[in-house]
Amino acid sequence: VVLEFVPGVLLMDHIRQFGPGVPMATARRYLRDLCRVLDACHRLDPPLMHGDLKPDNVLVDDRQTLRLIDFGWAKPVDRLLGWTAHAGGCLAYCAP
Repeated sequence: VVLEFVPGVLLMDHIRQFGPGVPMATARRYLRDLCRVLDACHRLDPPLMHGDLKPDNVLVDDRQTLRLIDFGWAKPVDRLLGWTAHAGGCLAYCAP
């Protein structure tokens, strides 16, 4: 397995640098970047579900671009059922 080395910091650590609040323009850009990468995953054939989306699995690189990491729980989505048959991820970020 060959993986790209992405220098950066975890999203949550990066957000802490802003102090009491992230500027609205920055928050919008980060949300847009995350939506784009998830859209790209979901447009694959078969679509891919990350399975563990949380701030600890998002890096901010040296160009302030978000990079989704840790696809260990990623699974292809069953097109007929519309979901994957796996339970995983981090309990703190799972739906009740």
